Amino acid sequence: MQSASGLPPSWRAGQRWLIVTNHSAVRRTLACRAVLPGLWRGGTTDWTRVEAASKTDARARLALPIPAGAAPGRYVIPIDLRYADRDLPQFTEAIVVL
Repeated sequence: MQSASGLPPSWRAGQRWLIVTNHSAVRRTLACRAVLPGLWRGGTTDWTRVEAASKTDARARLALPIPAGAAPGRYVIPIDLRYADRDLPQFTEAIVVL
């Protein structure tokens, strides 16, 4: 059974924003996803896609499923990025403190 958020009832959702600057002269598509810690049963989130107009910043929202029983602490969450035709695995990271 899943809650209204789509997560199992024993999980909660966190969110982070990834901001990417498009320095090119044309619009670009970017996509990102989080690589979840193994202690959280690992895996990745779904890809989030956004369009970035030329010479602007684009914001992509990452929803992070966090197990309710996750131990307090500081977690490093790698972020995969696809920018135009480039795959940039674990290009950046988010820090989550529980």
